[in-house]
Amino acid sequence: MFDVDYTALEKGLELMGVGMLGIFTVLFLLYLTSIFLIKSFPQKEGKDISE
Repeated sequence: MFDVDYTALEKGLELMGVGMLGIFTVLFLLYLTSIFLIKSFPQKEGKDISE
């Protein structure tokens, strides 16, 4: 019924995996950067974020 090109399917899944790995790597780096910036520049006592 369907003619599936398994080599193309395998290559597509491989590319999708590399793309997903790249996305999660960038998200993790953004997370680490935000944690580093929060630790580097702590909020001063008595200051509210809205001010």
